[in-house]
Amino acid sequence: SETNTEVHQGFSLTDSPPHTVTKSRLDILRRADHIATTFLADNGHLNNIWQCPVVMAPLKPTHLTSASNKEVIILRPVDSTEAMTAAFSRLPIPILHELAARLLEHLSDHVADVFYDVTNKPPGTIEWE
Repeated sequence: SETNTEVHQGFSLTDSPPHTVTKSRLDILRRADHIATTFLADNGHLNNIWQCPVVMAPLKPTHLTSASNKEVIILRPVDSTEAMTAAFSRLPIPILHELAARLLEHLSDHVADVFYDVTNKPPGTIEWE
């Protein structure tokens, strides 16, 4: 049986200012989604993934100063046939490293870290609702 793990250490939600939906945050998320989708397509992995939501979360890594407004991008590639259940897509680690580096390079003013979500459905949801 598989175990799903949540990581909480090293992040602070209380030090972050309130996050709301703004045009600038949506623009950053759209750029991250475009970078991830293009990268996965160019490297032949997009056709093997059922869906790949790209999520931006207001997590503040503790290595950042309190004045930083950088956020975290979460990649959520999943495999499914009917959406009632889904398993995370097991992308090659070198591809994940390269994709994370590309996101950090192109969004360095806005993004502090990139995570790879390995939660299956259930217990998680596909789209981070």
